[in-house]
Order: sequence, then C-alpha cells, then structure tokens
Amino acid sequence: MKLRFGFIGLGAMGFSHVNSIQRLCGDKAEVAAFCDTNTANLKNALAAAPAAKVFRKAEDLIASPLDAIFVSTPNFTHAMLATDILAAGKHLFLEKPCGITSEECHRVLAASKSSKRWLMLGHELRYSPFFQRMKDLVATGAVGAPHMVWTREFRGPFQKKVGDWIQDDRRKKGE
Repeated sequence: MKLRFGFIGLGAMGFSHVNSIQRLCGDKAEVAAFCDTNTANLKNALAAAPAAKVFRKAEDLIASPLDAIFVSTPNFTHAMLATDILAAGKHLFLEKPCGITSEECHRVLAASKSSKRWLMLGHELRYSPFFQRMKDLVATGAVGAPHMVWTREFRGPFQKKVGDWIQDDRRKKGE
C-alpha cells in the first residue's frame, strides 16, 4: 500500500515537492490531493499527477483520507495549517518558517508532540546536492577537518508571491 500525500500550496516550492514525490518515491507514495487558489498552479500540478483530487479549501483536503500533507503556502499561514493538520492525525512536511512569531512556533511544536505524528520542517539547503557533496568531502577526509565555515547566499529578488504577501511586513514576521 502506498502512502497518500496531499499538497497545500503549489507555487514553485509546492510544485517541486510534487515532482520529487512523483520522481523519487512513486513506487512507495501517491500524489493524491492538491489545494491551491491559483488555477495555473493547479493545472500545472495536475499535468504532473492527473489522478490527484483537487480541493478548493485547505480544510477539505485536511479532512480527506491522506497519510501526510506538504504545506508550501505563505509564511503567515503555516502555524494555523500545521496545527489543523496535526490535529487531524496527519504527518506534516511544513516549509520554513514554522511560524512568524515564537508563540506560533511553540504552538506548532506542542501540536506535534500531542499528535504523535511526524513534523518535518523544510530547509532547502539541507537537502541540496551541493551541500550534500560538501558534507561527503568532509566525511571522507578529502578536505580535512573544518574549523570554521562561513557562507553567504547570493540570489536575486524573490519570485512573485500570491497577493504579494512577501512585501507585506505584517505577513512576513510578527509585529
């Protein structure tokens, strides 16, 4: 029996998760459900997984028969969705950040502990092939034992977000 995954939010990150499950875990997992308010994102995801059921409301997807849910929505929605998903008895892959205030983060952690379900926070660089290769070079002794590491990420402006939420400070961090 395959694990049944749902996906809330199908922008660049959400769609990459859909593709990863399809490509890397298709023998063990099923992309079973989608929820997004953007019609183009839904169409794109359905092209990758045509058998997935489409939900217009996150709460309907959460209530459906799934094993786990990926959340790749705007930051300010993470804590609410996470607590609802964990309360529904589903495992959760939650894109960073966990919440936009420390109170939200603590609430999600408490919900995870009481649900006895897995909560995994997505941190893209942790799984990057580039950083995995650096880890392997250190582990094999190819570069010696590091004593200090400094890194800086250089990338251009963020991709356009639904409703321009990333430009709204009230929605990026707690005030």
